[in-house]
Amino acid sequence: MKTKFIKYITIFLMTVSLGACDGFLDVTPPSTITDEVITDDALSAYYSGAFKNLTHFWYSYAYPGYRSFLLYLESAGEDVIYSGKNYGGIRWYYSYQSQNNISGGSAGNYWRKLYSTIVSCNLGLDAYDKLETKSYQAEVMKAQLLGLRAMCYFDLVRVWQHTYEVGKDMPVCVITKEVANAETATEGKALSTVSEVYQFIVEDIEQSISTFESLPTEYRRDNKGFINKNVAYGIAARVYLTRGTKKDGTGVKSDMDKASEYAHKAQEGLSLMSENDFLSGFNEEANSEWMLCLPQSTDDGGMSYIFNYLDTSGDDDRAYYKNVMPDPYFKKLFDYGSGYDINDVRYKLFKEPNTYDAVAGMRKRLKYPKFKFRASETTGDILFMRLAEMLLIEAEAIERGGNASGGATAAAIVSKLRTARGAVTTGYTVNVDFILKERRRELWGEGIAGIFDINRTQRKVDRKIIDYNVLSEYKDIMAVNPEGYPMNSAGQYYNTDNGKYYDAVGNEIQDPGNFEQEKYDMVQGHYSFKYPNGTSLKAESPYNFLQIPEAEILNNPKIEGPLPRKE
Repeated sequence: MKTKFIKYITIFLMTVSLGACDGFLDVTPPSTITDEVITDDALSAYYSGAFKNLTHFWYSYAYPGYRSFLLYLESAGEDVIYSGKNYGGIRWYYSYQSQNNISGGSAGNYWRKLYSTIVSCNLGLDAYDKLETKSYQAEVMKAQLLGLRAMCYFDLVRVWQHTYEVGKDMPVCVITKEVANAETATEGKALSTVSEVYQFIVEDIEQSISTFESLPTEYRRDNKGFINKNVAYGIAARVYLTRGTKKDGTGVKSDMDKASEYAHKAQEGLSLMSENDFLSGFNEEANSEWMLCLPQSTDDGGMSYIFNYLDTSGDDDRAYYKNVMPDPYFKKLFDYGSGYDINDVRYKLFKEPNTYDAVAGMRKRLKYPKFKFRASETTGDILFMRLAEMLLIEAEAIERGGNASGGATAAAIVSKLRTARGAVTTGYTVNVDFILKERRRELWGEGIAGIFDINRTQRKVDRKIIDYNVLSEYKDIMAVNPEGYPMNSAGQYYNTDNGKYYDAVGNEIQDPGNFEQEKYDMVQGHYSFKYPNGTSLKAESPYNFLQIPEAEILNNPKIEGPLPRKE
């Protein structure tokens, strides 16, 4: 006999979500709530515990927290390459092994983590409803939990099923807003459609926004791990833009109006970061652009482990894996027809393959050290939302037919961002295609654009084989070692100062005889171009989405089987 869905996720919540851990989210929500015993700290604990449940967990070294799922999903696109060096869950997403697979362990973990967070939110919202007197902090908690629940369902609807225009009537996930009890724990729940889930998300986030806006005084949060009004606006902007996107470059007018409006409101009080901050490693909550993040410290920095994958700077060699690289064709996005835009701070991040790395397996890797551990630490705050994305949502929504509620044109908004980045502001036309490319330039590696944009615009992943007529700067060059001496493919080098040859570890050797003739192509690009079933990459492929885990299918009698796909 099957156990039931709600019971399953509730037990998971009890055993995982409410366990105490160290750090700023060291909180356990009370099991009961009354006016007599509730305090502001206890109310905050409901949100803090739910946010921690989503962002602060450890399945293995391969899956350090929520950020790892966002990164791995992005790797299924075209601008991020898994280098093949060392291991990590990213390899399974990069090669489409984890997608469309009901037995995929990591995809199942992601599903369960989202649902255990949703149940945490439901517990807090139920507690709020039982309060006879609603304090200021109770209203804040309500707004935050509604926003967080909307975030979780937004992931479920966009990661597990086709985009709205294609799959609005297709089943995707279970909507649950109740707290399980003895009666509901014996019942399964049917899957809701994409359209129904989006409507639920909209109701949650609109209620979150109205609650924030109705507070008698502006809510001031302790740190950027707490959802505030700006973040609620940002979540709404993402949701409306995604739901309303059409393949033909237009959008649903009402959704684009809302996306533009909320993206503009989300920018209030924020400022674009300096060039120095952009080059500093994307690791500091204090950054003027950051809206939502997971703060990390030396005492509570376990989720910083994700930087072992992201940090390819080579500084002190503190990052172990260093296996998240840009596709060399990503670099071409900074060439508008007259050469690379070398003054764009985002272009300045590129680190060419022949500039460092005594490790043979890394010599052909174009690197993009946007993310770095903090100086002298192996920690870094973890970003989930920032200002630049809001500017680009506003611009795209306007170009797709939305009202310019902020009074600026899409071109002016894009120019504002590009001016802050030191990029050229002439010689191109601002349209939907340009803005989508600007999202790729600006948001690379953040788990925000990538496959999510590919799916919502219904285009195929465009992974290219390296063509050295296009990437001519990498053809027929000689590698150099970290000291700048010419190096062959075996790691042996020629010391131009004393005229002697040495092996890779510095022992003097005889002339290997291959330094003059050894010229080779110097950069590696994509190497995975087909799905596991041998078919070519295509738009709206089933392999662009995750599947409901097998355990949920077996444990819920109202889920008939894997999610259907449109071929």
